[in-house]
Amino acid sequence: MYSTRGDFMGFISSLFKHEPTGIKKQISITGMTCQHCVKHVKEALQQIQGVKKVDVSLAAGQASVIIADDVTDDMMKQAVEEAGYQVTSIH
Repeated sequence: MYSTRGDFMGFISSLFKHEPTGIKKQISITGMTCQHCVKHVKEALQQIQGVKKVDVSLAAGQASVIIADDVTDDMMKQAVEEAGYQVTSIH
């Protein structure tokens, strides 16, 4: 931003996208057949305290998550399986 005299007064932070920090994990999931399934899986994972970001790909059959260090693989597996899908691996 600039003042009316042209002096620089700072920056606009909304121009910068900040990726959440944490542990990145890939969850392989079977049983998803449509975008409704994707929504269910995403919502199930987002309900876990410490999950910072979730992206689910129907085509890849995977969820990419960024989590805090206190979120366990078992917590994520349980959430996905309670939503009605199967976790084949987490890495």
